[in-house]
Amino acid sequence: MEELDDMLSNRSVVAQALAEALDVAVQTDDGSGKSLTLEEQIALAQSQE
Repeated sequence: MEELDDMLSNRSVVAQALAEALDVAVQTDDGSGKSLTLEEQIALAQSQE
C-alpha cells in the first residue's frame, strides 16, 4: 500500500516527466534530407549531451 501512496503523491512529478518526454524529438535526418542510420542517430544524441 505504501508504494501506491508514493505513486499517487507524486502524480504531478510523473505528469511533468511524461510531458517533457513527449517533447523530446529524435533527429532522423542530417539536415539535408539524408536519413541517418540508428547508429548515427545514437552518436548524434550522445554528442549533444
